Amino acid sequence: MGPGELAVYEDLFLALEYPLYAHLAPGQRFFANMTKGAILAQIYGGAEAAPAQKQEIEDFKRLLSRITIDMETRVVNVTFKGKQSAARWSGWQMPLATKLLPLIDYEQECEHAAATNKLVMLDFYSFDVEVRKGVMTSRDMFWMLSEILGLKVQAMTHPVSEETGIKEQQWTVRIHASACPVALRQLGSMQIDDVEVVIHHSAIHVNWPCKRCHSPDHPTRFCKILFADLEGEKKKHTNKY
Repeated sequence: MGPGELAVYEDLFLALEYPLYAHLAPGQRFFANMTKGAILAQIYGGAEAAPAQKQEIEDFKRLLSRITIDMETRVVNVTFKGKQSAARWSGWQMPLATKLLPLIDYEQECEHAAATNKLVMLDFYSFDVEVRKGVMTSRDMFWMLSEILGLKVQAMTHPVSEETGIKEQQWTVRIHASACPVALRQLGSMQIDDVEVVIHHSAIHVNWPCKRCHSPDHPTRFCKILFADLEGEKKKHTNKY
């Protein structure tokens, strides 16, 4: 068998694989281009796991064909040797680095959506925004996100808590994008006239942006920016209009 035939055989073999997907939890970070072995080493049940759970995890590692992590889209791609093999693990909570990530069969969801018109949560990015100074309506916020930032807004909802009820000056936003847009990635705050809006990349980070330098990558208590560099850092992470 020559190199060309081997290439064709490999493509045919990969075409038979069936994918499941999982979204990384906020705060989870991994290196780019991690090997299969390195990723599998992060899948474990811990000392408190029951023997049956540990065996299930070992079965999962043994039966999967390939596993990759895309840090840009924050999606874990797990493939199996065929749809029937993958069906066993659809909906399973994969224990990746102490977080339980449900495996989703988007191929099956797309098939169902064709008949039911159900929304399939593919190619989306979600984040939170909060007005810290001034007042904005939902219409104002939609205008800011769509017209100023150029985002394709799909949904905006007010979070609800038991203590305070509806948070009228805070929104959870979903936009059409496979990953965090470049225009949004380094933003921690925006200022429009006398209104100040803080942006929390809740799909990526657990905490809200730093109040000192406005960086979305660390909370205030971990800020190491020197006082002399503070204004420069604020400008990097703040858009003023």
